[in-house]
Amino acid sequence: MDIIKDLQKLNLDEREAKVYLALLESGATTPLAIANKTGLKRPTVYLVLEDLRRKQLAGLTFKGKKTFYTADPPSRFLRQIREQEQTALELLPLLKAFARQAKDQPVIRYYDHREDMEKVWLEEIGYAKQNDFMSNHAKWLEHFPNLFEALEKKVGSGEIQKTRGLISHDDVNLDFLQEPKRARRHMRVIPSGYHFNYDLSLWENNVALYSFEHRYMLVITDKALAEVFHAIFEIIWSVSLTAEDYVKQKKIKLKKKKR
Repeated sequence: MDIIKDLQKLNLDEREAKVYLALLESGATTPLAIANKTGLKRPTVYLVLEDLRRKQLAGLTFKGKKTFYTADPPSRFLRQIREQEQTALELLPLLKAFARQAKDQPVIRYYDHREDMEKVWLEEIGYAKQNDFMSNHAKWLEHFPNLFEALEKKVGSGEIQKTRGLISHDDVNLDFLQEPKRARRHMRVIPSGYHFNYDLSLWENNVALYSFEHRYMLVITDKALAEVFHAIFEIIWSVSLTAEDYVKQKKIKLKKKKR
């Protein structure tokens, strides 16, 4: 683990991360001692310490006439993250209102970096009250195993209030369909002979297509187009097997093969 790089993920630059870590290791200390420990110049250390104080990650203490710097508890990071999340939640309705002003103009986004695609699933689909998807579950699990677990937690906790999934018939993961049934998760299996080379995700006025072969994602935000895809989803949903029926049929076939 590179703790300096990990600290940089918490809104610190490299110098701030080094100085904060030095403060934690040293307790009450001086800028000169920190400069010697980190290899940074003392004027730079003074500037970084003041930046850390503004971020409420460092403080001052006095011993006689001398001034020392100390690190605020690491738990401060969690508090700041929670405060940022609360601010984002409060801003979300306002930001959506701005987005609605341009609702008649479709927005098309293209992603070919894994991190960007994961953010769409976690930060957009993962906060939608309901999402629908059509996918090859085995392939999706192969590409995004950790992401799948994170989304399952959101379903289990109720952050995602309802999710419906259509999965291909031939290579569906039988174990997945036999997992304990959740009130918020509904699965069906499409008729045999059809295969998914794409993952299709639907939420609100958004349609997202992910290519298993070429590994890119296309996200289209357009109410009229989303309505078309939702209608197609409903048609396929109506002619697909429930997870329970599929599992029963599969087990019957497996028993016959054993004989």
